[in-house]
Amino acid sequence: MPPFYTGICVSPYIGFPKSDYPYKYTKNSTSLETPLLAGLDLSAPFGIFVMPFVNNEIGFFAEIFAGAGVCLLWNRNFGAESAASKPFISFNVGTKLGINWKYFSLNVAAQWNSVQKIVVSTELGANFKIGEKK
Repeated sequence: MPPFYTGICVSPYIGFPKSDYPYKYTKNSTSLETPLLAGLDLSAPFGIFVMPFVNNEIGFFAEIFAGAGVCLLWNRNFGAESAASKPFISFNVGTKLGINWKYFSLNVAAQWNSVQKIVVSTELGANFKIGEKK
């Protein structure tokens, strides 16, 4: 029942974690520095979306979500060998607050991730609907 929604969300991302990432990693006496995370999350959100203005172009949303993801740690110090660095699967729960304008959205999210623990992010996205009612 509107204004509530649910669905499936696929989120590719690139992250720049702190240098004290949850584990230490060395190879040929070169240590992990300036790590880069590349990953994909799949989540199921439940949220509320309201459009308080007459023109119906600007909306606000709040949601909670749960999901799973896979992430690969790229160690930029190791160059081409970085692709072999530490892939992991994680589970997460979190919340988002955001604003939507036409087909674009901007939000701030906070989540607990089973590997990274607390993650705070800002996201810019494009929205589309599948099977929209006519």
